[in-house]
Amino acid sequence: VLYVRGNAIADVYFSIYNRWGEQVFESNSKDIGWDGTFNGQVVTSDVYGYYLRVTCFDGEVFETQGNVTVLN
Repeated sequence: VLYVRGNAIADVYFSIYNRWGEQVFESNSKDIGWDGTFNGQVVTSDVYGYYLRVTCFDGEVFETQGNVTVLN
């Protein structure tokens, strides 16, 4: 399971997309992670894009995007 981790996180937005731009996961909680499924089915081995926006307790906002590889 892929989680967002950190001690100073006030708010989080985390989303994952397949290669066709279809959103396969979305969460507004650092306690909810992606288990590698979409619509109840395990996703295929592939590279998935993610977008992450975190707001820290001091109000600083951190945004990043990248890739995660799923191997089955």
